[in-house]
Amino acid sequence: MAGLDRKGRRAGIGRHTVIRSKIMCLAVPVRVERLLDNEMAVVGIGGLRKEISLALVDGVREGDYVILHVGYALTRLDPEEAERTLALFAELAARLDGGEGTER
Repeated sequence: MAGLDRKGRRAGIGRHTVIRSKIMCLAVPVRVERLLDNEMAVVGIGGLRKEISLALVDGVREGDYVILHVGYALTRLDPEEAERTLALFAELAARLDGGEGTER
């Protein structure tokens, strides 16, 4: 069950993020580093390694990029598109960490 913040809004629901009472689900591009048995793989993102399911996507090879959502690869992704998206995420993180481009 979700907790409530000081204003009585839901603070979190499972693996979803709640921002000002709006639920946001996030799917991210990840690179397949190693194929495992039983339609599983190890992927990498931001220096982290995670075991995911490839059961929903055919023909995935090591080095491919896939869209990851709640532990499942949803589709393969063009490498250039994946790299552009990851660069945008990195830029956003840098701005948030450094305060650049945020309202004060």
